[in-house]
Amino acid sequence: MNPSLSLNRSKLKPNFKNHYYYSSCPIIKAQKEDVVIVGAGIAGLATAVSLHRLGVRSLVLEQAESLRTGGTSLTLFKNGWRVLDAIGVGNDLRTQFLEIQGMVVKSEDGRELRSFKFKDEDESQEVRAVERRVLLETLADQLPPDTLRFSSKLSKISKNGNGETMLELVDGSRFSSKIVIGCDGIRSPIAKWMGFSDPKYVGHCAFRGLGYYPNGQPFEPKVSYIYGRGLRAGCVPVSPTKVYWFVCFNRSSPGPKITDPAELKKQAKELVKNWPTDLLSIIDQTPDDTIIRTPLVDRWLWPTISPQASSGGVVLVGDAWHPMTPNLGQGACCALEDAVVLSRKLANAIKSGSTQSVENALSSYGNERWPRVFPLTIRANLVGLALQWDNPIVCSVRNNFVIPKLLVRGDRRWGGTAAAPVPNHQSEPRANPSKGKDVAEPSKETGYHDKSPMRQFIEQLPFTCGNKSFAYPFWGGERIQDCGHPDFKLNCHNHTYPEIEIVSKSFYVLDMREWDETITVVGADMVDDGCPDRVTSLTIEAIEQSPFECASNNAKLTYLYNCSNGIIPNTTSFLRCTSNVERVYDGYYLKNPSDHQNQSCKSLINIPLLQKYYTDLVTNKLNTKDALRKGFDFKYKFDYGQKTCWDCLKSYGQCGFSKTSHEFVCFSVSGKKKRKLIIGIIAGLGSGVLLTTILLGIIMWRRKHKPATSRNIPDPYLNVDDPEGASGHLGVLVFSYKDLTEATNNFDAEKELGDGGFGAVYHGVLKDGREVAVKRLYEHNYKRVEQFVNEIKILTLLRHKNLVSLYGCTSHRSRELLLVYEYIPNGTVADHLHGDQAITSPLTWSIRLSIAIETASALAYLHASDIVHRDVKTNNILLDNNFSVKVADFGLSRLFPNDVTHVSTAPQGTPGYVDPEYHQCYQLTSKSDVYSFGVVLVELLSSMPAVDITRHRHEINLSNLAISKIQKRAYNELIDQQLGFASDIEVRTMTIAVAELAFECLQQDKEMRPTMDEVLERLRRIEDGKIETQPPPPQPSPECGDEVGLLKNMKHDQHSPSSPNAVTEAWPSTTSTTPNFSA
Repeated sequence: MNPSLSLNRSKLKPNFKNHYYYSSCPIIKAQKEDVVIVGAGIAGLATAVSLHRLGVRSLVLEQAESLRTGGTSLTLFKNGWRVLDAIGVGNDLRTQFLEIQGMVVKSEDGRELRSFKFKDEDESQEVRAVERRVLLETLADQLPPDTLRFSSKLSKISKNGNGETMLELVDGSRFSSKIVIGCDGIRSPIAKWMGFSDPKYVGHCAFRGLGYYPNGQPFEPKVSYIYGRGLRAGCVPVSPTKVYWFVCFNRSSPGPKITDPAELKKQAKELVKNWPTDLLSIIDQTPDDTIIRTPLVDRWLWPTISPQASSGGVVLVGDAWHPMTPNLGQGACCALEDAVVLSRKLANAIKSGSTQSVENALSSYGNERWPRVFPLTIRANLVGLALQWDNPIVCSVRNNFVIPKLLVRGDRRWGGTAAAPVPNHQSEPRANPSKGKDVAEPSKETGYHDKSPMRQFIEQLPFTCGNKSFAYPFWGGERIQDCGHPDFKLNCHNHTYPEIEIVSKSFYVLDMREWDETITVVGADMVDDGCPDRVTSLTIEAIEQSPFECASNNAKLTYLYNCSNGIIPNTTSFLRCTSNVERVYDGYYLKNPSDHQNQSCKSLINIPLLQKYYTDLVTNKLNTKDALRKGFDFKYKFDYGQKTCWDCLKSYGQCGFSKTSHEFVCFSVSGKKKRKLIIGIIAGLGSGVLLTTILLGIIMWRRKHKPATSRNIPDPYLNVDDPEGASGHLGVLVFSYKDLTEATNNFDAEKELGDGGFGAVYHGVLKDGREVAVKRLYEHNYKRVEQFVNEIKILTLLRHKNLVSLYGCTSHRSRELLLVYEYIPNGTVADHLHGDQAITSPLTWSIRLSIAIETASALAYLHASDIVHRDVKTNNILLDNNFSVKVADFGLSRLFPNDVTHVSTAPQGTPGYVDPEYHQCYQLTSKSDVYSFGVVLVELLSSMPAVDITRHRHEINLSNLAISKIQKRAYNELIDQQLGFASDIEVRTMTIAVAELAFECLQQDKEMRPTMDEVLERLRRIEDGKIETQPPPPQPSPECGDEVGLLKNMKHDQHSPSSPNAVTEAWPSTTSTTPNFSA
């Protein structure tokens, strides 16, 4: 990369006054900015808005004289709308644009090739075409007045001696900044400076325009596509009066630039003159200022070849990094995702003030986004090539076979879901409600393990109430009032949901989103009784004096109770409730609240409800009780917000509130006390060293004279590299050793659930009645302690409904290190497939497929969090009473650095599940988990264990057996006949599809295996009946390989042994260390 690439050939002349001259114009000293964003397109403005919402100011430089609106319109899928909701503009835009219901694809002769509805594929899908101008103006309106600077064309980029990036404009202005964000589009000068190649013309051009119908456009709310030979066109309604259209055509060269609107219309109509007349009429209705013709250009990204998304303090966003042709309609959505992911990562780093933190955050952004954007860019290019075919035979195949059979709709193809890491979360709730949707979500969800500033704060000072984590201004439970605001008291007696009182009414907190100061609540009456309080009417006016306010995404329901006989209000829903006061009372939800007759009804109440569930209620997708139990959102506010609290944290204080002065207090050490503390520390170092030496001598002497079988470990964290400090327990609750001893009846052998290689697991009941599983370390071994600490680190980063939850651990001062998990009562998948429960409670195919999907979802979430499980097996997949999955045992898991493709480490795992490439090459990747999951899939299909030395020597490993049978298409010899393989055609079709997916997962070459995201998508499609099976490619089944060979020295045991610490060690014969929390 050239550190000083000049973008303008004009010479700069030095002046004796330390100024520079551009031509004859003096250039003043560089203006310093914290963050400079180059480009005021969708990516640039969304990034600026996201940073602004997180309290970070930026300067946006745009070379045009005003906001550029080229492209006229764009399509946003649900991932884009989730981001817009997160940055606060979604609802405003929704009111202006139509929701698109579906798509119809036709050939050039008008024959329908395919049609579908988006919500048939994904009920949560949301598709709208949006005017680019309106979107840009809406985003710009969210910014402070001094944020945007127009007519600011970049001339030169360079680095100064302080590590800052220098930006010089053609007008002579100069800016210096530690953070420069390139959002300047596909022809980005910043991308070129970073080493990216110039974009290339792809061989076709596009006409685009916005038809205007002042009296109302006549089209249905759906996307209409027409595919021809080297030519395609389409249209989609944008609003009640506007329709977006495009015509894309092949051309060997871009040709001359045309600006005459009449000529543009003439050429566009000439291309489609023999096509349906609707398209011609839309072109005729297009105002001159909305029609454009653009050559399409692209720049391919290649792993390890293309430069990284960031270099030092410079980073790229949107098309500047990953150009995306309009073939998938994902360019704008991905730019929005980029913006919020980057902003969230930068917020922490900027507040830390560390240059290294900023560079790490930028690098982390690139690593997180790459797995998302790279496949989309490749897919967009390939789709474009396919749709622009002009060979008549190839086009016939495409129209008659490819499109009708293989066109995938909905969010799975047309948008996917973001990793959901947006600052203001928006998606379906994940297992840890305190982390929000899925970012986004969730996702990732969405949402989306990547921390907003307030998430970072919460992890520094967490306290748990119910099943959620809170921080200032909340308090309650173990958090004293001095550490919170009086109006934010939580009642933690309910171990599922925290309870909060707002305007004298009790609510359960369902979700907590600290990044946008929002809680989702439901009335305690709805949860406890199933009916809303008939007396209390919660209105906006009633809470004006509190620090809470109803969020803008709530609808308002009006209910009438005990109306006079014969009076039937105009209702959409009927509600019957029981009461201690009255035997039965009936309620009616009003379609039109103004129609009610107070004289005929005893009670009228208003109840907020999230808008999306309100819609489901009025369309009869949800009944009244279910809709009300979804709750609604409160925004909360307090006098001293995030910035003040952050200033306190940076001074190593803790945010609090004074009961006497009724003001914010930062509990920190004063300057004088700090000096005394430093002197005391220095003075105590000598005596501390002496005391430590004496204590270590005593410990060593006691160990020498103590029985080797002792399970006591004086300090489990001793000698473990834990830079964050084990005394903080990494953000988990601390249990006393005494309480856990009582909970397990002094670790009664009858309460032992499993005895693994380095710990035993016991069933326990805490004093509050919660059932838990307690893992006890009993081997005095550095490696084993390290694995325990590793499990704590991993699990504190994760919250997913299909991952086992870690409640806490004992203090490092405790006699032993004990880990406390949620109790999962129904055993492991292995138990139900080929263990004790296989006969008494065999799993049906539908349950097995659900287990596969939920396990894949958990692993995909881990991989999105840069974590490899490394010991995926059916013994580590737990089942609750509803046969829902909980993936467990993270002692061997690895948290990957963000900038590597693999980690070199001695193979660990369980024989029969270990990735052969990992075993041979010592290179651990996420594809290692994919291989192990492939074995799990085969177990689910066959009901056979992963390793069985009673089988033929070539089939000891279940993976070898499966590969052989699938290659021969001998599915009946692999799949458990009790599943209905022979009698049920649907089961046969689905099991064969899963077998072929397992075959792909078990490929020897990791590059040939799918990712866990792809595996999850395939399984969901199989569940939905969208099955596309292909015969497995020929591949010689290996002889009894190295991994199986290691089994020769094993002790024969029916359980899968845990892994050794090195490839040369013997494989011990033990059961899993998983908390197999079966009763």
